[in-house]
Amino acid sequence: MDIKQKFQIGQKVCFWNSRDRIIEGIVVGVSRQHSHKAPQYEIAFPLGGNSISVTSTGVGVFSSLQELLNYHTQNIVRLTDRHLSIIHNKFCAHDYDIVDAEVITDYILKIEFANGESRTIDFGDYIRSSENPLIKQYADKEKFGKFKIDDGVLTWNNNMDFDPEALLKGTISGLQYINNTRDDD
Repeated sequence: MDIKQKFQIGQKVCFWNSRDRIIEGIVVGVSRQHSHKAPQYEIAFPLGGNSISVTSTGVGVFSSLQELLNYHTQNIVRLTDRHLSIIHNKFCAHDYDIVDAEVITDYILKIEFANGESRTIDFGDYIRSSENPLIKQYADKEKFGKFKIDDGVLTWNNNMDFDPEALLKGTISGLQYINNTRDDD
């Protein structure tokens, strides 16, 4: 069945929620509940904090915030970079891609993967024992805490990064794995 799509997957869109607020989201797919005249789309949008939700909608979706604001102005809930990263990782990720990470204490990170598993890993010995000055600089706890997730990879200013599959499988020597869990544990 040929669907004449108004929106493209990955496109930012805006729509009204049930509380008459403007919500910014991303088209992540075409709904199975569609028709030629009114195709519906799966749209990921922020709930609160770093949480996202996906809804199927076809009515009242605008291709840009400006288009919606031209129609009417209300309170706006925008996607943050964090939401964009979570949505990208959730809908475009490999099972081993990293979707979230947080510092637990000192050099210990809790890392969440796209497949629902998480690892709590101590990077302290790895950093302290390194002879590489680009890695050794992260012995400074403040610098260590300034990591980011770039396309599913944990990185520190491209000076130090780790293969996500190796982190998931525990194959990087020098790292200490504290525990491993799954979302459904």
